[in-house]
Amino acid sequence: VAPAPDVQSFATAVGERRDIQLADGSTIHLNTDTAVLVSLARDGRKARVEKGEALFEVAPDARRPFDVAVGDRQV
Repeated sequence: VAPAPDVQSFATAVGERRDIQLADGSTIHLNTDTAVLVSLARDGRKARVEKGEALFEVAPDARRPFDVAVGDRQV
């Protein structure tokens, strides 16, 4: 049984913007007052935007899809 992936939390304060470089080579651009949770595993990558706005530049890896959830939507 594979261990559960670690979940990382990233956030910005009001008026702050931040670029996050993930271990897989992807980048997340966080807008002001944003919170995102990310988990990277061998078989997939997942992110959940808890609040705010984020732009994802996803590193290609056909074996590890990158799913982003916002509210009740997932892409």
